Amino acid sequence: AGLCALLERQGVGASGCLAGCALMCALMCRQGKAAKKAVLRVHWKGKSCSLSCLHDTGNALRHPVFGLPVIVAGENQLRPLLPADFSRENLPVGFSLLPVKTVQGKGLLPCFCPEKIVPDGGGDALCAWIALTPEKMPYALLPRDMQLKEERRWRKSVRSGKRKTPSVPG
Repeated sequence: AGLCALLERQGVGASGCLAGCALMCALMCRQGKAAKKAVLRVHWKGKSCSLSCLHDTGNALRHPVFGLPVIVAGENQLRPLLPADFSRENLPVGFSLLPVKTVQGKGLLPCFCPEKIVPDGGGDALCAWIALTPEKMPYALLPRDMQLKEERRWRKSVRSGKRKTPSVPG
């Protein structure tokens, strides 16, 4: 609460608060504090890139329609996947706006559902959306409840026909 209150007094917006939290996580890691790190490989529209991540116990974001967890990343981290003319004002096909609520207030972040997200070094593919913040972030923020068990249950329910797979135009 201290960091968020400080950022709020400085007039920092919702995405700035998220970036501040990511910076704090990075500093804690340098000081030897325990933090769960992951490197993911994100695939979208024939391109892929690596995404360095930290588990953020304060990230409870879920997509409001599909109920999937949302990873928060800086645009700088996913620049290789984004179209050259990427603009927050004129989002590319396949993007939508995700409502977010922070200490600073409410806002909207552009988000998309990648074709595939896999842990570097192997493992099961993850089902998640990725929201983009304009601030540079050293690490993307993984949701606190992003666990392979949950994602396996999701995939099993999709295969059994109990849930529909999210479809994104593009």
